[in-house]
Amino acid sequence: NCFRMVSVRYLVVLMALIAMSNSCSCMESSPEKIYYNSDFVSKMRVDHEWVYTQFTDYSVTHLQIFKRRNSTDNASLSQWVYTAPQSYACGLQLLKGEEVILAGSVEDGQLDINSCSVIDPSFDTRAFQTVNCRTIDTNVQ
Repeated sequence: NCFRMVSVRYLVVLMALIAMSNSCSCMESSPEKIYYNSDFVSKMRVDHEWVYTQFTDYSVTHLQIFKRRNSTDNASLSQWVYTAPQSYACGLQLLKGEEVILAGSVEDGQLDINSCSVIDPSFDTRAFQTVNCRTIDTNVQ
């Protein structure tokens, strides 16, 4: 009976370690660092959500665009953003009507976001005007 109890404890610990190894983790970064590492940064309102097996698709309205991949490109950002459907895969769960500042990558016009993409809403976005992507100290956390 004691052996069985020890085996169950080891099994629980092993399962916890496996779960942790398969979970999403983000290095803590400042909003400036997130801005620097992203193709786009935008304050957006979530209009609708569609959940599929491989991804979640949100239709959004961009309220203010702080950065585009190519700053000389006057084209607006897509109204569709994509993320993984599960939080353990770094998927981001948004609510209809929510206003949020997100950063992410752009591939073939598609906006991709993840749980590391969120910028604290209390952050003073005027600071983005002073971020120089060519000279930012990459050691900034």
